[in-house]
Amino acid sequence: MKEKKSLTRQILLTYVPVIHEGYRRFFEKYAKAEIYVLGSELLSEIEFIQKGKEVRMLPPSNVVMLLRSYLYGRKIDIADAAFLRKLANSDEVVEIVASRDDVVEDILAKHLPGKKIIWDSVFLRWDKKNTTAENVIAPERKTTAEKFHQDIMVKVEDEALKSPDWWRRNSALVLKDGEVLIHKFNSYVPEMHQADYEGDPRAEFHKGINLELSLAMHAEAWCVAEAARQGIKLEGTEMYCTTFPCPPCAKQIAYAGIKKLYYSKGYAVLDGERILKDNGVEIIFVETPGK
Repeated sequence: MKEKKSLTRQILLTYVPVIHEGYRRFFEKYAKAEIYVLGSELLSEIEFIQKGKEVRMLPPSNVVMLLRSYLYGRKIDIADAAFLRKLANSDEVVEIVASRDDVVEDILAKHLPGKKIIWDSVFLRWDKKNTTAENVIAPERKTTAEKFHQDIMVKVEDEALKSPDWWRRNSALVLKDGEVLIHKFNSYVPEMHQADYEGDPRAEFHKGINLELSLAMHAEAWCVAEAARQGIKLEGTEMYCTTFPCPPCAKQIAYAGIKKLYYSKGYAVLDGERILKDNGVEIIFVETPGK
């Protein structure tokens, strides 16, 4: 019977453009692992890095030097193509851990094909995948029985049906002390049916990609703009939306002083939920009849 080899090393592979608290915690989590920072040779295979778009990125050699200065005694080095090639061909029983990052995934898929890798989904930076990921929102409380909120949401959903924006038929309503101040739905500008004769650029992109490239004005943004035009103060008001706001609209809601956001469907993308909560906006999910 062939003797099973025992684990000899744990190797941590990651992309470190800058050093911050998230990385410190990540390295602390794998306290016994050898740390290998992806080197310049490997990073040059990534298009946006190759084109110089990652302007904040420190040279990997500098990153290693800085890490060695405060993680004294740990094995820290550069991972280049030769190192990964050796790792791929080695019979040594090594546990490979890597941060789930699009840069790391692309490089390891090419240089360590078929190698077992333990992926850690720690958040270290925004990348192509987590930027467009749809995250389930954790509401502060769920409204299921209050007919008042359900009735308003039904009204908001009915208004959304008037929207010519086929991509997202959304509606938003601003309420204060039970009085409706503003009610808008997604619509194209300057003309409501602008996309009918020019086409809609949103058709060129997948859901969640290039949100700003649209002829439509979102209902939430329209409410904020209309409030400014009419001189209506939004501080302390409540907003009802059919769909959870996109990141740009979430920021406008947060910084306009709106204190409660009711929604009936959708997911948070990018930093929308975080910005709302950081600004004290209470997020409330409304279950409408039939759902």
